[in-house]
Amino acid sequence: MEISFSFVEWMVPFIVGLTFTIFGSLKLYGVVWGIEGGRDKPAFQYVCGTRPSWKSRGARLALPLLFLAIGLGELCWAAWRIYTAHYLG
Repeated sequence: MEISFSFVEWMVPFIVGLTFTIFGSLKLYGVVWGIEGGRDKPAFQYVCGTRPSWKSRGARLALPLLFLAIGLGELCWAAWRIYTAHYLG
C-alpha cells in the first residue's frame, strides 16, 4: 500500500512533538523534585531545574504543562496524519 503524503508532513510534527514532550517531562520532573536550575549548574540541573526567582508554584507548573500540551498535541496530530493516510487513503 502506497502512502500518498510526503515524509515532511508527518516527520516534522513528530520531531517537534517528541522534543516538547521530553523537555516538558524533564521540567515537570524538576518541579516535582524541587531541582533548582540556573546558568552555573550542571547540565541535568540546568535542563530540569526552575529558577529560584519563580516563587509561585503555578508559574513553575505552567511552563512544563504548556510544553507537554504542545508536545502531546503534535504527536497526536502526526499519528492521526499517518493513520488517515494509511488506512483511509
